[in-house]
Order: sequence, then C-alpha cells, then structure tokens
Amino acid sequence: MKQIDEPQLDDISNDYPVFKIQLAYHKMQWYNAYNAVTVEGFENENGNKFYVIIVYNEVQMDPLSSLRSVNLYIQNNYCKDDVSQFMDFICTKIFNRFKSLYNPLRLMCQSVHRDLAVEKFENCLSGIMCQKLNLFDHHMMIAPLNIKPPSPLPSGYSVKRLEVCHVPFVLPFWAKDLNVILETQEEMELYTNILIEDLSSKRPSLVLFHESSPNPIAWIKSYFDGAIGSLHVLEEHRRKGLARTLIRMIVKEITDVCGVPPFGNYRFDNKPSICLSQSEGFVMQPLNYIRYFWNEKFNIKTKQF
Repeated sequence: MKQIDEPQLDDISNDYPVFKIQLAYHKMQWYNAYNAVTVEGFENENGNKFYVIIVYNEVQMDPLSSLRSVNLYIQNNYCKDDVSQFMDFICTKIFNRFKSLYNPLRLMCQSVHRDLAVEKFENCLSGIMCQKLNLFDHHMMIAPLNIKPPSPLPSGYSVKRLEVCHVPFVLPFWAKDLNVILETQEEMELYTNILIEDLSSKRPSLVLFHESSPNPIAWIKSYFDGAIGSLHVLEEHRRKGLARTLIRMIVKEITDVCGVPPFGNYRFDNKPSICLSQSEGFVMQPLNYIRYFWNEKFNIKTKQF
C-alpha cells in the first residue's frame, strides 16, 4: 500500500457526498481551532485508490487520546479482499498512534462497506478500553445545492452568530435534543467545552433573538463533520416559519462558500425534522453509515428509544 496525493473534490464520486463536504471543510480551513485534520490517499498493488479523513483534537491533554472522527472513502465496486486490506492498513496506522480514546469516535463509510468496517474497528477498539455508546441509527439527508432563499424574518426578530456567551442558555436544550442526560459537573463541563470548541471555527452557527427577550429563541449549528443540526425553536415562537428560515440561511451560506451542500443526521423518530427537511429539498442518503464509540471515562447516560 503506497501513499498518494490527497484527493480533490472531483476525485470523489457524488454517491458519497459526506466525504466531499468534509474534504471541502478541510480545504476551506473550516475545522475549528482545536482540530487537526489529516487527509490521505493510498493505492494498492491492484491500482485501487482509497482515501481517509482523520480528525483529532490537538489540544487534548493526552495527544494520543484525541481521535475524533474517521471517514473512509472506498469505491463501491472494489472487491472485499482489497477493501479488507485497506481497512487493516488504516486500523494499524490509526491505532498505533492513538492508544486510548476519551472523545466520542465517529466512524463513517458507505453502507456497502459497513459490516467489514465495524468488524475491523471493533477488534481494535476492544484493545484500548473503549466501549460502545448506546447506538442510535440515523437517517442521513443531503441538502439541495440550490436551496430556496430565506424568507424575511417576522417583525421583532433578528439573527446573529452563535457565540460563547450563548452557551449556558443553549446547552440544556442541546443536550435534551440529543437525549443526553447531564448529571455531574464533569459532564456539564465536557459538553460545554464541545460547544465552545465548535464555536471557534469559521463555520456558521446561527441564533435568532426576539425583542422581548435577551436570550436566544432559536438556533442551528454546523458540525466539524459537515453536518448541520441541533435545530431548536422555543415553544412560544413556533409555527412562524423560523426553523425553515434558519435551515435556508445556514445551508445557503455553507454551500456558497464551500461549493458543496451540508447534510443532516436525523433520528428515526424525529419525524417533524425529517418532514421539514424533505420539504426543503433534502434527499435521503442510503449509502452512509455512522457509528459512535465512547470511552468509559465519559460514560454519559443516554435515553433509550
């Protein structure tokens, strides 16, 4: 397996847009200030090319525990032996460096390679004291390249960037939407730091205000992996088209700058968000798979569905 140049956007087929948006973020330097990103390409003796994006947190106290995300790009028509060879190579490369995991790890690949990827990574992870987080399968939907223009905000509303000063108010809602139960100070600090880290990036995350309150009344985030999410509108401000407007604003800004639309992850039971996104032209993606792992050090409890 020899190393080759990192991929360009045109090297990635449109059947796996999740890799494309991450690659675009890397080229635009849209990861946050605490993330370091490795984009690598490899070619085996059969001439098949493979690519991987690895994201880690470079200011973690223990640099060997800082792995955040692994996204594999493997063409669908490659034979199982070639795919297995590449995954063995990547696992050896990654886990020779990262001896333990304190962050949640996100493994991403096309679903056609899902079973083999999970098998290979679980075998490695079992040796570094990492346990599975309660696994929630997600729908993944890609935003349209040309989303409709945002509607004007109703009278009394204004939009701003999500900033660090908004985190104490937003955090409890954000955790609830993720079905995360925060009980200890350590858990609160962990999630607060995750939010603050994301806000250090150039990526847009937006909040809406109403003149009647000093606190945000709605918000939406963009994540380091190319997703948008955490969309929330306070109950008393719903049914005014605010969620739809936020979606259009953030999708348009990301697409205009990166040239690639973002995607959204949706729990199977989140019917309102799925229906809203589909009405805005988001398209369901059957070819992507995400799995999460969590170290025992931060065994945050989650609600079961």
